[in-house]
Parts: sequence; C-alpha cells; structure tokens
Amino acid sequence: MRIQGPIFPFLNPQSLELDDFGDSKSRLPSNSLISESCDLSYPSNGANPTSTPETGNPTVTPAPNDSENPPAENPQTQTETPINSITPSMPSSTATSSATNLAATSTIEPIATTTLAPTVAVPPTATSSPVPPPIATNTPIEISTVTSTSTQTVTATYTPTETSTATPTPTETPTATNTVSGSSHLIFISTTTTGSNIGGLAGADAICQGRASDENFPGTWLALLSDSSTAANSRVTFTGRISNLREVIANDSADLWDGTLLNQIRYNEEGNTGNTDAWTGSLSDGSYAPDNCNDWLVVNGDSGQYGSATGTDATWIDNGFTNCFAVHSVYCVSTTPIIVHIIFTTNSFHPGSIGGVAAANTICQNAADTASLGGTWRAILSDSGTDARDNITISGNIFSTGGEFIASDSSDLWDGTISSALVRDENGDFQGGAVWTGTDQSGVARSDNCSDWTSTSGGVNGTQGDMTASNSSWITTGTAACSGSGRIYCVSQ
Repeated sequence: MRIQGPIFPFLNPQSLELDDFGDSKSRLPSNSLISESCDLSYPSNGANPTSTPETGNPTVTPAPNDSENPPAENPQTQTETPINSITPSMPSSTATSSATNLAATSTIEPIATTTLAPTVAVPPTATSSPVPPPIATNTPIEISTVTSTSTQTVTATYTPTETSTATPTPTETPTATNTVSGSSHLIFISTTTTGSNIGGLAGADAICQGRASDENFPGTWLALLSDSSTAANSRVTFTGRISNLREVIANDSADLWDGTLLNQIRYNEEGNTGNTDAWTGSLSDGSYAPDNCNDWLVVNGDSGQYGSATGTDATWIDNGFTNCFAVHSVYCVSTTPIIVHIIFTTNSFHPGSIGGVAAANTICQNAADTASLGGTWRAILSDSGTDARDNITISGNIFSTGGEFIASDSSDLWDGTISSALVRDENGDFQGGAVWTGTDQSGVARSDNCSDWTSTSGGVNGTQGDMTASNSSWITTGTAACSGSGRIYCVSQ
C-alpha cells in the first residue's frame, strides 16, 4: 500500500490503494480509519494515485496491461462466495477491518447498490466497516452507505412480513352472531324423519314444503339433497345470505359450498333443536356422492351419505355414509329470500320513568348490541306523541330469538293475537313478568303512560302487557303504578 499524508481518523489522505484483500482491490472512503492490524505494502504494478480536485476523493489509474488488477465488474452481475463461518455484521457503532468480516459484508452488496445508496448519507465515523470488493462506482461515500443501510433494510422489512402474515390467521374463521334480521334464504333441519325411501328428490322437496307451510313460511322450499342425476349445489345457487331462524349460516351459495359454515344449521322449522342428522347424498362441495340409497327410492343394505346439523366444517353435509335402513331428517331451504324481523322482551326491568319512546329505543338497541344481534332496533311503546305501530317498521315475518313464529307482517301483529308468546329475551332465554307498552291491541297509544314515561309516582299509572300471552293481553292487560317496574318489547327494523 502507498500512503501519502498522515493516517488518522477523519483526515483526508491523498490516496489509498488496498490489495490482496479477498483477492480483489477495494477503495476506501477518504474518511476511513485504517486499523493497525492492516497489512501495509507497496504496490508492484506501478499504478499512480491521483487526486480529483472537484471532490477531493482519491482515484486510482491502473497501469497499462495490469493483469493483476482487472477492471471492476458490473455490480449487477458480480457474485461473491459467502463465508459460512462468518455472520454478517449488523449496523452498530463498532466494526472490524478483518478480511473475513469484509467478505461477509459484501454478500448483501447487490441489494443495496440498486435501492438505497443514492438516497442515504452516513456521516463519517471512526468505526465504519471496510467496503466490499470491486464495485463499479468511484464514489466511496455511496459504497459506505450501501453497506450500512442495506443491513437495516433486511432487518426492518423481514420482521413486519412475519407479523402481517400471522396476524390475519385467527380471523379467517368467521364468527357470526344473531344477524338474521333482514332478507335471507331460510334453512332448517326438518322435524320429519324418513327412511332412505324418500321418493327421490321430489319426495324430499314435498317434506320441506309441508313443514315450511305449517310454520307460515312463504315461498317455495327445496331439500338440500343430491341423487345420481342432480347435485345439491346445482339446486341451490343463491346470491343472498342463508340463515337459520337465529343466525347467518352462509353469505351466499358459494359460501355454503366452500366446506365450512358460519354457524350450525341445528334449528328445525319450529325454532328448536332436536334432530341432528340429515340425508344429503352429497360431498362437501355439494356435488353428488355415490352413496344415495339407489336415488332415495329403496330401503336395503346399501348406504347413503348424510350430514350433521351440529357441524360447521365439511361434516355438515358430508359426515360419511350409513346403512339405508337408518332414519334421518332432511335439510330444507327457501328458494327466495324471506324478510325476517326478530322480536324479544328485555332481560332487564325498568321503572315508569323510562324517559320516553326515544329512550326506550336506546334501551332496545343497547340490549341487542350486547347480545350481538346486529341491526337497528326499536321499542314497541307509545307515548302522547307517538303510537307504537308508527315507531316500528315491519315488512315481513316476525320470529322470536328462539325461532318461534310470531306474525307474518305488521297487520298480523296488530290484529289482536300473535302466534306465540313473547317469552324470549335478547339472549333467547325464557323470561316472565309485565311489560310497559302504553298501547292498545291495534298499536295506538293509551293515555296511561306514566306522564310520557317520566314519572315513578305511585299515583300515576302506565299500561302494561303480559309477555306470556298470545291474545290481545300481550300488548294490553291493564295498568300498573309507575313506581313499579316492567320490561320492554324490542323488534328489529
């Protein structure tokens, strides 16, 4: 090595040339510290170092026919052989100028040269690392910056990649709740059970249509069943969501046949749990399964595919096969969306000073939200300025949180009777007791309303209903002192 000028940290030597480091030459930045452990020798090739006046940085002009010092290769194609025993140094305030450390640092050169070097500057420091072997640039500061910042880039981008990939994993299994309110294709497992001689697909469809009609479900109903000529996934091709009487099962038919459900089907047409196994003749994607008891026409020693209404994985439709002598239910689904409203009686009691109809609406919304029912909720309550029938909007079937059918529409709700008592709270649990209504059987306000639901006086009364009744007493059964307490009816909009 030829040295002109003193060698001290942060000084600018006139020229430096380093050879025999990793069988290649490297130019050091003008502010580099030369370790006392370096091997200093004079070049033998006659090269003359010169200084560039514009930059003050040394450059080297190779002597003609300099076979020992070939021109620097293109960094885009240069390949360094990594030294496995050496761990590349991470950015730090100290470094070593040993040849092995130099080799380890050079392994990341291709990444840094093309991305970060032009934009980042590293201040001179007495502990900067030696630069990698030959690079096709004569700007030492850019080379030094490359070595330092490229290591930071690898560390900074690697960790977030692992985190961002892992984070969504828990959320890939959807957890749906009671968001059935609104328009849905309804699905249930039939209370009717049958042997394998169902009578083919037509016989299964007849079972579904009969059970739906008995529960006042409108529209056309089909069985989720396959035979050798027709697959279940070709019979059910819906773009709208599919729900049981409490929860969303799938967002559409494609979601239905993807191998998993959002919730169990489990409920029958009466809104109760009971039968769990259903004939399906289908594989997990809804395609035809060869086990179908001779197209559901005979009872013999053959086998038939069935599903479990308590499954949310592929077992809901493909739980294996069983002997055709077995007796199972069938899955039934409506071919057109059915508008569904859910109604419940609050689990909580409230004094006569509810705060008015608007405050009662808030109580209903909060109760529904706490139970994860979703949607918008309003109270069936009247005051001197609002009739209960005008405070709510009903345009389809009404069911309890237990799945019991209540009424087919608004007119049916206010005709003096309902199909089932409103004994379920927001959690689907049975309750009892009086309910504040301030309303007569036609949905119109009565004068007894605890001074528009602001009084708790024992001398002021409010109209109440009986949640255990299905006649007109459900909405008006008499009056009670406002010093007492009562529940509130809530219905989804």
